[in-house]
Amino acid sequence: MSESEWEAAVSRHIKAVMVKKGLDVPKLTELFLAKGYDYTRPALRGKLDRGKFSLVFYLQFMHVVGLSTMELVSPGDAEEMDIRVK
Repeated sequence: MSESEWEAAVSRHIKAVMVKKGLDVPKLTELFLAKGYDYTRPALRGKLDRGKFSLVFYLQFMHVVGLSTMELVSPGDAEEMDIRVK
């Protein structure tokens, strides 16, 4: 897989988790702030819109949504998901 394919897969994974957990950007912002991570709503929206994330942000995301493990999804599998983030 190319780097851009991995970036797209991580982006889809984050959005899929948000959909599964019923999270929108305002609620996600609250979760980040409650755990002491200083992200504003516009900053999170920008990250989600760009679809590029550092490993640190990804691990923080996993922490705030309560996931302790992850399953790698191939880009082909992830593309089949219908994902929309409010």
